[in-house]
Amino acid sequence: MEKRYCLECGEGFLGRIDKRFCCDACRNSYHNAISRQSKAYSYKINSILHRNHSILSESLQSGKLQLDRKEMEEKHFAARFHTASKRKPLRRTVYTCYDISYRIEGRKGVRILTDSK
Repeated sequence: MEKRYCLECGEGFLGRIDKRFCCDACRNSYHNAISRQSKAYSYKINSILHRNHSILSESLQSGKLQLDRKEMEEKHFAARFHTASKRKPLRRTVYTCYDISYRIEGRKGVRILTDSK
């Protein structure tokens, strides 16, 4: 039998010709690391969307339907991240973050349009 080396820890081991890991712990650790790397980007996007939704929801609950530019920056609202968008007449685009729709009004900021609850 030929000595092989574990892809995770580098330890030598003996075994089947197609075996790549010395033990189950190394195999799990290796595949978990790959999975974590591939999901990191989507976790980042989901956290931005969640923050945007929280900001919109908080504003809506307080009865404030307009967020000005300065307030958006202070709360770290990322207007370019949304779950859907739809082009309306007069070239206006309505964005949706989960269940809350809003429109970007140039330098004024964001106007909240609807809440589908």
